[in-house]
Amino acid sequence: MALVQPSISEGFGLTGIEAMASHTAVLASDIPVFREIYQDAAIFFDPNSSDSFLQAVKQLELSDRSAIIRKGLALAASYSFEQMTREIWQEFQQKL
Repeated sequence: MALVQPSISEGFGLTGIEAMASHTAVLASDIPVFREIYQDAAIFFDPNSSDSFLQAVKQLELSDRSAIIRKGLALAASYSFEQMTREIWQEFQQKL
């Protein structure tokens, strides 16, 4: 099982972090925001290429899934919903 995020544009990628926190591997579009947020805890593919997606699926099948899940859990643990809420609220207040 894996979360597949074939987005071409995203603001953050919270669903991937939630999946990682739930012991789920993530296959994500190779777009800047996902590279920044997911780092090495996801397998990336070109969202405009079915061949690239199939390669990512094969990579997941052949990889050490538990290592990917461990990386995802560690990454997800570095985020706090409380902290994210505070930061978003601060951004809103600055723009008002």
